Amino acid sequence: MTLIFVRALLRAFIVMEELSKTGRIRGLDALRFWCALWVIFGHFGFLPLIDGVDLTHAAGRVSRALYNNLISGQAAVIVFFVISGFCIHYPFRHRSTVPLVPFFARRYLRILIPVAIAIVLSRPAGVELRLLDQTVLWSLVCEEIYYAIYPVLLRLRLRFGWRRMIAVSYLASILIALTNLRAGNYPAFGPGLNWLLALPCWLLGCDLAESYQESPSGAVVRVPIVYWRFGAWVLSIFARALKFHSLATYPLTLNIFAFYVYFWLRQEICRAEKSQASWIERAGLFSYSMYLIHPAAHEVWRRWISIPSLGSGVDWLVHTAFILAMALIFYLVVEHPSHRFARRTYRWLAPRFRSASTE
Repeated sequence: MTLIFVRALLRAFIVMEELSKTGRIRGLDALRFWCALWVIFGHFGFLPLIDGVDLTHAAGRVSRALYNNLISGQAAVIVFFVISGFCIHYPFRHRSTVPLVPFFARRYLRILIPVAIAIVLSRPAGVELRLLDQTVLWSLVCEEIYYAIYPVLLRLRLRFGWRRMIAVSYLASILIALTNLRAGNYPAFGPGLNWLLALPCWLLGCDLAESYQESPSGAVVRVPIVYWRFGAWVLSIFARALKFHSLATYPLTLNIFAFYVYFWLRQEICRAEKSQASWIERAGLFSYSMYLIHPAAHEVWRRWISIPSLGSGVDWLVHTAFILAMALIFYLVVEHPSHRFARRTYRWLAPRFRSASTE
C-alpha cells in the first residue's frame, strides 16, 4: 500500500507539473487549495489548540469563542464563486457569444462526471450527497445554473455592462436575505434562490476577468500581499461573529465580503504572474476533489480507520492528511481523466459548431 501511494504521489506531481505550464492564470489554484482546506476545517475543526481550556473563567470562554470563529468555510465558498466567474469569462472576455454545444459539453462533463462518481462512492460511507441543496454540493448547483445562463449574461453585458448587472443582482440578493433574517447560513434559501443570492459574487469574477490586465504592473497596490490575505481572514472572522451575535448574518455580510475578494484576487493574480508556480499552486489542481470527497473521507476515517490516539494535535494532523490523500487519489483516478475527456470533447466539437477559442 505504501508503494502504491508513493507511486500515486509521483504521478500526481508529474500531472500537476504539466498542467501548471498550460497557460493557467497563476495565483488562482493556490487560493483554491487554501479555500478547500478552509471548507474542510470549517466542517471538521481546526488544529485543537485550546482543548482542555478552563471554561469556568471568562478568559477561557473568550478564548474558545475567538478560536471557534477563526475558520469560515462559507466565506471560502464566496472566494470560489468569484474565482469561478473569472475563469469562465476570461477566455471569452473579448467575445459577444460562446459556441454553445462545445461550451456546455466541456463545462458539464468536467463538473458532473466527478460529482456523479463522488455521489456513488460516498453512499457506502453513509454520506448522502444526492441531497444536493443539503450538502456541500449546494454551491455546485449554483455553478451549474451560472454556466447555463452565462451565454445570456454575455449578451446582456454588451448592453448594460457587468457593473450594472452586479448592482441589480446585489439588490436582488439583499431582498432575498431580508425575507429571512434568521437564516444564519448562506445556502438557506433552497436551490431556487441560493444561486440568485450568490449571483453578484460570480458576476464580480466576470468583471474582474475584463478589468484584469495581462501586463498588470500598474494594477499592483504597494501593499504586501500578506496584508491582503490577513484582511480577508479578519473580515471572514468578523462575518462569522456577526452571524451568531446579530441580524447581519451570512446572506447579508458575505456578499459585502465578495467586494473585498474582488480587489484581493486582482492583487494575487498580478503578483503571481511575476513569480514561479509554487507547490501550493500545483496542489490547488485537486481542490475540487478535496471539496467533493472530504465528507466521505471523513466518514471512512471515523468508521473504519482504527489507530491508537497520539494526542489531539497529532490525531488532527493524521486525519487531515488522510482526507487530502483520499482527495488526491480521487483526482488522479476520476477528476483528471474527466477533465481530459472534457477538453478533448470541446476540441472535437468546436470546429463543428463554428470557430471557438480554447481555454
